[in-house]
Amino acid sequence: MKISELFDGIKYDGKYVDLEVSSLFCDTRRMVKGGVFFDIQGESGNGFEYLKEDDFQNIVAVVSQKPVNCKNNLVVENVIECAKIILDRFYGYPLDKIKLIGITGTNGKTSVTKIACEILNKSGKRSGSIGTLGAEWCGKKISIKNTTPGLFEFYEILSKMIADGVECVVCEVSAHALRQDRLWGVRFDVGVFTNLTQDHLDYFCDMDDYARAKRELFQKNCCKLHVVNVDDKVGREIAEFNEEKTITYGIENPSDVFGINFVSTNAGQEFVVNAMDEVFFVKTNLRGEFNRYNILAVVCICLLLGVGAESVTKGLENISRIDGRFNVYDNGKIAIIDYAHTPDGLEKILKEARRMTKGRVVCVFGCGGDRDATKRPQMGSIAEKLADITIITSDNPRSEDPQQIITD
Repeated sequence: MKISELFDGIKYDGKYVDLEVSSLFCDTRRMVKGGVFFDIQGESGNGFEYLKEDDFQNIVAVVSQKPVNCKNNLVVENVIECAKIILDRFYGYPLDKIKLIGITGTNGKTSVTKIACEILNKSGKRSGSIGTLGAEWCGKKISIKNTTPGLFEFYEILSKMIADGVECVVCEVSAHALRQDRLWGVRFDVGVFTNLTQDHLDYFCDMDDYARAKRELFQKNCCKLHVVNVDDKVGREIAEFNEEKTITYGIENPSDVFGINFVSTNAGQEFVVNAMDEVFFVKTNLRGEFNRYNILAVVCICLLLGVGAESVTKGLENISRIDGRFNVYDNGKIAIIDYAHTPDGLEKILKEARRMTKGRVVCVFGCGGDRDATKRPQMGSIAEKLADITIITSDNPRSEDPQQIITD
């Protein structure tokens, strides 16, 4: 497409030579020859001052809110609003061609995303996922910097998925992404809230501030339908905010989709699901109480997307291993690898480990540097109470002294 086609009807100041556009970008580290650069500051891009003089020979235009010294400069009132319109045009309105599901919450985002994507694929709905483990679809996988990529990278990934016939995309939506408006203007067909427990207090002022960020997915008309865990206090508040758009799930509190008669087995667990009065039996290799909630969230997603109970139950029987999510290795003595990095996550993992063994539980964990330090003593206390032996190690200390993290 040419610049004139992309900017047709958009109010701007400045002049340009009508060149062909090969790409759109807002981060100078992702610059492509023939691209249009949008001068957006913040987490999803680095701005104009990072461009070198030679770079202007390669790009066809700069879009900014203030004039800059280059041959093709379009000055607009709001760069992000303009970028959303241009991205839609350049990539052929990808959001109209897929079902988009967004998962937010402290814990469970990755598991719900991967489980839902796998069951959708097994049911015949070609699906892809975007999140902590990267972007995956149709046997392809690419790494991404953030759990939730910025708008430009997000659109680029969606366009690749659509080119391969993907019709459903399940993605993790982090609190940071919501607060930073990384996916400004994107509307999800289904938004899911899993839970809220302590995390990221190095970034958010307090738990109320963290909760406000999570609620943004459900309070800015970002989702057509909501799926919410009402065994969580914040979940109940979200459900009450817009009842007519919300499907609830839970175990302890009244909900539209709930589980009963839970039985843990050596191979996983079994239970009965009541989904809006449709009752069916679930047998799965996924272990732990936390996965009961993940499964109920997935049931809600699948039913909303037209996947029947029979396909859901069949898909849940033997879910592929999700890296770092309660990966069990049993060779006489059991080893478990899990990415638990919050007090709530560590507690649930250790309780499940205790249920699985008659012997000792040895816990090896650490906390990342330059992140929420207030959770460190909580995690130390949880390990002390629930494990027989605790080994505290270093986990990406970044700029901090590893010994200080251990001391904390």
